[in-house]
Amino acid sequence: MKSTYSKKGFTLLELMLVLFISSILILTTASILHQSIKIMEKTEKYENDYLEGSFAADYIADEIRSASEVYSIDEYTINISPYKPLDFILKIREDLFVTYAYYNDILYRVTSKNVEYFNTYPEKLSKNILSQGFSSIESSFDQENEVIALVLHFGATEFIRLIPAKVSVVTQ
Repeated sequence: MKSTYSKKGFTLLELMLVLFISSILILTTASILHQSIKIMEKTEKYENDYLEGSFAADYIADEIRSASEVYSIDEYTINISPYKPLDFILKIREDLFVTYAYYNDILYRVTSKNVEYFNTYPEKLSKNILSQGFSSIESSFDQENEVIALVLHFGATEFIRLIPAKVSVVTQ
């Protein structure tokens, strides 16, 4: 009697081999995709830190350059707790004084109509968020050389600006 059973299809061993090779390819592809996503996220964070830091540093530098007078923070008592002010106060015009302060990882632009309000009337101050996400900020005001040094750290990125105070530096 002749067998009507024909041997078409794959053996169990062939199927298991294909399944094994396919799973290795899928795991390798998934691993590469996962690493690519992590690299993209790091790059995106670095780019955001760079843009945020560059904007903040340039904004402050532009405002220092446009100020009509620059006061040292040592000449005034500033009571804007819990915010920590930078080392200078800018007189933009007769009724607008500006300083910058930070709290946690947020940098604020603090404005007042009178330089004395920074200490005596903290409720009359206007605070606007300039930037957030920085890890540290440092400033120093060299009155003798009429230069303000500003260093902002955003993640692994550091922004340094030496800004000439072209106007006459006023002390009280």
